[in-house]
Amino acid sequence: EDASFDLVLTDPAFGTGPILASYLKVPVVYNVRWFPSMEAHFLSAPSPLSYIPITGSHFTDKMTFLERTGNVILNLNQNILSEFLIYPIYNELCHRYLGPNTDFQGILLSSDVWLMRV
Repeated sequence: EDASFDLVLTDPAFGTGPILASYLKVPVVYNVRWFPSMEAHFLSAPSPLSYIPITGSHFTDKMTFLERTGNVILNLNQNILSEFLIYPIYNELCHRYLGPNTDFQGILLSSDVWLMRV
């Protein structure tokens, strides 16, 4: 706290950078490709699952109906894992160090600048 940082440059794939920036009350800049649960572009740009394959699925933008269905299921799986496994761990840190009314998803979305790696 005494070091007087101007900003925190972090990759939010690991949630400690955004939490640290919030704790220090400094602007946060994301050098981002991944969020803990998904690719970052899903939060900032239109990314319909019927056309944009989930990373790691080995699908292309020309998916069959079954591949599109599989893509949606993979996305649901990622969201469920995040909601029940990843976010509770980070929420515990947020509640301990930032107060009981702070949640991890709110901190992730409150970035000041996004530098997108695609």
